[in-house]
Amino acid sequence: MSKNEIERFCRFVSIQNLFPEKERDFYLRHLQESITVKGFQYEDISDKKPAFDSLRHAIAEHHPVAFRYTKAGGEQKHYRIEPYQLINKNGIWYLIGLMQGRQKTFCFTQIDQLNLLPETFQPDSAFSDAVKNTDSISHGNQLKEIVIQVSPAVAPYFQRRKLLPNQTQICQLDNGGLLLACREVNEMEVLPIVQYWIPHLHIISPGYLQDKIIGRLKDYLNL
Repeated sequence: MSKNEIERFCRFVSIQNLFPEKERDFYLRHLQESITVKGFQYEDISDKKPAFDSLRHAIAEHHPVAFRYTKAGGEQKHYRIEPYQLINKNGIWYLIGLMQGRQKTFCFTQIDQLNLLPETFQPDSAFSDAVKNTDSISHGNQLKEIVIQVSPAVAPYFQRRKLLPNQTQICQLDNGGLLLACREVNEMEVLPIVQYWIPHLHIISPGYLQDKIIGRLKDYLNL
């Protein structure tokens, strides 16, 4: 693989800034022989390449699409949406679009019977910009802000990298901990991460989200 091919691939998967700029040429020259990048395990969608390519075409040419969607529990339902973006989040591909003006997010591998419809739609530029400029994949039912306290023991991890969606730092506490804010996110994008980092993360506001986590822990302990 040539240097230009590697750079194009890095731009495509949004890791062009993974290496320091001054040392980037060195890493590109020696990438195959000395560098190992360990990240998420990306799902294999090779058997769904025709559908993936069709969706890319529909997004580029602004064609609505119709498909059958199988939910996690096995329930199947048919949808007709205006597709806006294919996004890879934590190794999983998602399709984001509008259905009757409301945002919908679908796991790509749970889509089948895909049909591109011949008509076209006028894209909503504000929605398109919102999708591209946020870490969130849920653009409906969002909370304006979730404030989280991080313990000193794990604060460096959250300073080194934004581990929460739309993460911004409010302040560093006297004990070395952090107050972080996640803005314009769906609660289901934040709660699993907070649960993963228990007992080092605590939701300050809105308080009912911390109550949800405590309720889930009690249910688990009562099993």
